[in-house]
Amino acid sequence: MLNQVTDKTAERLPDIIRRAKEIRKNQNEAGCGGTVLPGEYILKNCPDFLQRVSGDVRTIMVGGTNGKTTTTSMIVHMLRAKGFRVFSNREGANKTEGIATAFGLHCNSEGKLDYDFAVVECDELFLLPMATMLKPEVLVLTNLYKDQVERLISAEHTAKEIIRAISTLTDCTLCLNRDMNFYEDFSGAYHGTRRIPYRLASEHTLEIDGCFYEMTVDLPMKYNLENVAAAVAAVYAVEQLFPESFDCFRDYKLPFGRFDRIALPDSEIRVVLAKNQIALERICAELSELLSGCMLFMCYEYLPDFLWLEDLDPETCRNIGRAERICVLGDCAEDLDRIIRKNFTGHSSVEILSDEQAVHLLQTAKQPILAIVGYCGMLRLNKLLAAEKYTKAFWEE
Repeated sequence: MLNQVTDKTAERLPDIIRRAKEIRKNQNEAGCGGTVLPGEYILKNCPDFLQRVSGDVRTIMVGGTNGKTTTTSMIVHMLRAKGFRVFSNREGANKTEGIATAFGLHCNSEGKLDYDFAVVECDELFLLPMATMLKPEVLVLTNLYKDQVERLISAEHTAKEIIRAISTLTDCTLCLNRDMNFYEDFSGAYHGTRRIPYRLASEHTLEIDGCFYEMTVDLPMKYNLENVAAAVAAVYAVEQLFPESFDCFRDYKLPFGRFDRIALPDSEIRVVLAKNQIALERICAELSELLSGCMLFMCYEYLPDFLWLEDLDPETCRNIGRAERICVLGDCAEDLDRIIRKNFTGHSSVEILSDEQAVHLLQTAKQPILAIVGYCGMLRLNKLLAAEKYTKAFWEE
């Protein structure tokens, strides 16, 4: 009976995939990304879908609290530069349904994947089930900070979940950031056949598996160079790292919200995702000059995602307070206003903007705008910018 059910599902798989693609198309036409619902539909009708199709490709998984999306896009870019056919869950939907969406939308009409590699960004708490389903060839871990405390509780709790996943890996190569918290714990939990330590040794030097590589990569922010190190480690793990590999970064574009520069009619906006306290403190330390005299947008949509703003170190608060003008928008604008007035030196008042007022400022601003956003805030701002044709919608290639 089980074989009969399995055979029937296999016969229906092309129809399931076709319907999932229709769901995605309809959502996009409605102005939504369609990153989860297609996967939900697929898994409802074929619960073992990921196990069925993932054997068609070599899978690289990327985990960590910061840098997953950027590292994933860099790995994709490097592999494509070598001529490989590669797909990923590029929108950042990194739990089971989002990953199923990515695999489903890249299947052909027969329900097969005609690709060489899948590069999968994975949520920290889903590393174990995804590793079990996808059987990745490589797992890259970027870093581990305190993040999303209402869900992840603490860095220590997250580390235990990651260790559970690592301890099951046997045929999977593990790439670990030598400078990350819990490096020794993760190394000790791994019982597989190949571990590759990596780190950013200097602005122009990477250390991968004990060897040093010189690079010239023109990207803003030190953490983006750390993401380069993670991506290079993954490419090294699949034996595709060559002296010319860094050349492909000449035409590499950072994903939206990772400090890319977006032209406005009379100025520009830089959007930077800050999901936790450590990330924002690092960002503000590097951008202290830019913060002085700029217009600062802040947008967070979910209160637990930014309560850590109360705990920023004094130097970060001073740097943010150097902005000439601070504007907040989004569903939590009033809470943001309260925290800023209380903590950020030099700003006793903040402008709360509607979406319409924010668009007007984007259209008329003469000075640079820096936007510091949470993940949902990033999506909101992207929607406003895309509506004005300043950038592409988040889910568009």
